Amino acid sequence: MDTDGDGVLDWEESLWGTDPTKRNTNDDGTSDFVEIEKLKAAQGISEPTWSEQNNENLTETDKFSREFFSTVVALNQAGVIDAATVDKLGSTLADEVSNSVPRKVFAIKDFKTSGDDKNSIQIYGNALASIFNKHAININAGDILEEAITEDGEIDVEVLNKLDPIIKNFNGIINEMSKINVPPYFLSVHLQTINGLEKIAENLADIKLIDKDPLAAMSAMSQYPKNNEELQSYIDTLNQKGVEKLGN
Repeated sequence: MDTDGDGVLDWEESLWGTDPTKRNTNDDGTSDFVEIEKLKAAQGISEPTWSEQNNENLTETDKFSREFFSTVVALNQAGVIDAATVDKLGSTLADEVSNSVPRKVFAIKDFKTSGDDKNSIQIYGNALASIFNKHAININAGDILEEAITEDGEIDVEVLNKLDPIIKNFNGIINEMSKINVPPYFLSVHLQTINGLEKIAENLADIKLIDKDPLAAMSAMSQYPKNNEELQSYIDTLNQKGVEKLGN
């Protein structure tokens, strides 16, 4: 992940002491990317070259492994690998597992709005109820994840196939929620809810990749509990706002 978009991945920035949220950590007019390249050149660090391969065909695990290995080899060549650096490398790996950006994020501009009058709110509420009933999720994803963990701590990929109907229903809800007219009073929580649904759908889809892209799967597993809790909070708020406006 490259939070500030400066061309240096967050985990590598931590190794060089730069801020992953700022393109120019020390505000000296020179980007972190340029400064890090200068540091590498000064220390005689050269990174391994790789055979041509389309990055679009690489999994998240492949991409991270390649970048991670390149950096470790480069630092080792320069003789700057010490205990502190090893600790940082371990921390950055943990950060990479726990932090990933959703592939799709909705914005307010993506929704059509209606009025804030009682009739418009009633239509909106009925539309939501219809959507959630149509794509009812009657299986607990958490139970499936627990079932998938074998006695020896491995993951049973076949059990994870039970997540398919849940993912399908989440995507169905997301698709239909993106098309209905939303009263302005509900726009903020509508946005939070649909993005929360998207995070869960992506988490579950990534968890299924445990045998093909373990880094993406582990990241999804670490994020799922928090994302699921947040989604429930958004749905509760959505319901509360409906009760407040309709008075029932």
